[in-house]
Amino acid sequence: MRSGFRRIGAAVEGTCRCTLTTYYVGPAGVDPVHVFEGPGLTLQPWPPGPVGDTRPWDFLLTGEGTSQRSGYCNVDMDRYQRSSAPLDYWSLSQRERADFQAGKLDILALDIGCNADGI
Repeated sequence: MRSGFRRIGAAVEGTCRCTLTTYYVGPAGVDPVHVFEGPGLTLQPWPPGPVGDTRPWDFLLTGEGTSQRSGYCNVDMDRYQRSSAPLDYWSLSQRERADFQAGKLDILALDIGCNADGI
């Protein structure tokens, strides 16, 4: 992970009972392609065209990655919309909440499903 983002939460999902979604907060305006790195990670803009209302998330990127431990993985990245509420789900300070609402911070979700997870 690069560009000043830090982990603020995770969600355990699916039949694998594993962490498939991890949430991060960091500076707004950073190109999301450059936030995360990993073995064989390739990301491209998604969706290619308008998809209508996606509240509370904006879809940003989709791609794939690989590792010896996890095998092939699907990867998606979304950005939380500022107009959405509440922010209580994540571990954010009062300052971070204010900076998010002011457009200084972004909240990103990284969704990863790998062969090793049974996905």
